[in-house]
Amino acid sequence: MSEETPAAHQSETERSLRENERRLATLLSNLPGMAYRCKNDRDWTMKFVSGGCEALTGYKAIDLIGVGATTYNSLRWVSA
Repeated sequence: MSEETPAAHQSETERSLRENERRLATLLSNLPGMAYRCKNDRDWTMKFVSGGCEALTGYKAIDLIGVGATTYNSLRWVSA
């Protein structure tokens, strides 16, 4: 029976984390539209916004994330 060292376990955990992050990035880059995570506050302050937001809102993701950014609540939606 082989014993795994703490360093080997950490290395495997880090490899697994990188692979999961790669899968998530691939999924989000192929997702039509926008995925986001926001706070439950008055302005719906964004914590994460996918790259698809630019085609939908005209704003880059970095412009919508965090305090002081353009807030989701301030966006105006125009019906087609």
